[in-house]
Amino acid sequence: MITLSRILKGTRYEIMALNVDGKCHTFEFLEVLRRKHPKDYKQLIALLEDASNREYSVDCYKSRPLGKGLFEFKRKRSAPRLFYFYEKESIIICTHGFWKRESNREQKEQIERARQYKNMYTEGKENGKK
Repeated sequence: MITLSRILKGTRYEIMALNVDGKCHTFEFLEVLRRKHPKDYKQLIALLEDASNREYSVDCYKSRPLGKGLFEFKRKRSAPRLFYFYEKESIIICTHGFWKRESNREQKEQIERARQYKNMYTEGKENGKK
């Protein structure tokens, strides 16, 4: 079962976390980040708050498109990443996060995982399971 939980609501976007079968990988990632890397956690939350209040698209230095409607929030080259996609005109849905290192293989695997979550959400919505 696919459900959504609110991370925060800004003036422009509501940022939600995707829950798959009762598990929220976004909140799990954010909690680990908060405990082990509080500075990075605060910076990522500030980025989400900024994105939720923007009237125009998210700054290209803080977000980048990954293709097929998938994006990632990012802070710097090797740092926490949070994958997301848009739902309607005012909702951002985060699938999960990971710590970007220099490995392109790991990043490709994580992008594929995010695409699978996005597809699960889309298919569930189309079948009335969301």
